[in-house]
Amino acid sequence: MTEKSKMDHENIYRKARNEAAKYNDRLKSREGAAELMNMSAGTLFDYEHDLSKTKDPANIVRMASLYRAPELLENFCKNECPIGAHHMTAEVKTIDRITVQTLSAISNIQDAKATLLAITEDGVIDDSEKPKLEEVTQALERIEKLSKDLKLWMAKNMG
Repeated sequence: MTEKSKMDHENIYRKARNEAAKYNDRLKSREGAAELMNMSAGTLFDYEHDLSKTKDPANIVRMASLYRAPELLENFCKNECPIGAHHMTAEVKTIDRITVQTLSAISNIQDAKATLLAITEDGVIDDSEKPKLEEVTQALERIEKLSKDLKLWMAKNMG
């Protein structure tokens, strides 16, 4: 990336601040935003231009709160935290997408329920049943993920 394109680059932190500036004029400037978060404008610049090798989680929490952008927390956990990178995170989606996907997953859970009962009724899981058990786990993980997506949507859109 050239130096100019790096300066023009809008990463998730800069996009969130610019979006929040629509309701808070102090967020229009990096200096104003940094002051509200008790951090240096230089640190915020580094975050917004992907110049920081590490980011302080406390700063991300303050940004997410001030900018009304809970997706910053998800992004940090998924992409920058070595622990969070191994866990399922939510995605920002529209409520209609979440609803349709959730209803689809719930309708598919009946099959997973029957499969789980069939596999475990004898108290033994043999090698031939392991792939089916993995399918059950994937169905449950899909519901878990959609629940996280819904919680993120609620945090972003309902306060």
